[in-house]
Amino acid sequence: MCEVSLRVRRNNYQTTVWRYDWLMSWDTEATRQKLLTAAVGEFADRGFAGARIREISNKSGCNPERIYFYFGNKEGLFEAALVHELSTALDAVTVVGQGIESIVAFAEKYFDFSSKNSKMARLAHWEGLEHGSAAGAKERSVRAESKVQEIRNALGISNLEDAQNLLFVVVSLCNSLLATPNVHQVILGKKSVAGHKKIVADTIRSLAQDLVENESEGQMGMADNAQNQELSND
Repeated sequence: MCEVSLRVRRNNYQTTVWRYDWLMSWDTEATRQKLLTAAVGEFADRGFAGARIREISNKSGCNPERIYFYFGNKEGLFEAALVHELSTALDAVTVVGQGIESIVAFAEKYFDFSSKNSKMARLAHWEGLEHGSAAGAKERSVRAESKVQEIRNALGISNLEDAQNLLFVVVSLCNSLLATPNVHQVILGKKSVAGHKKIVADTIRSLAQDLVENESEGQMGMADNAQNQELSND
């Protein structure tokens, strides 16, 4: 009986330790997420130079020491906030279907997503102004490459650079409309969100149409060259 009782007590102890470790792991991740959420808001509003560690601590409800424990310093927190907010942005919207209108729909959905997550556009601008290089560049580039391939498949275009340029215009136009509305107001006058969305759709439709036409002309040119080569060989 003593031996059985001892085993039960050991099992209880082991179970308690497992539960404690799991709770500590959950608390660690929860604390980190609270800090990141608060940091995204603070950096989006004030940039790196203007953001204050104390303010991030207050908004997150976490001790300032946790910031240095998880992220090393303010620079580390800024980079983590950028990666957290920007690295998965392109994953949120996919290209569905084929043809020009599938790319227009993608651009419209990306604009909607950016509008609902306006901190993303402001962070991207602060990153360019203060950080210079892209945080988490490798991870973000992989996601961008995947989206470029979706665009190529949807439009049936072979030129990689054309698809890259089109994605660049989609992201840049959506971000600038949200992060620098003052510039667009000066040039275009005050427009509603729907008006801005129409600008995105019309611009991308025109560019996509040009790419499809260029691809068609290129293929026709290649076919003509091949035919001429065959005739010359005869």
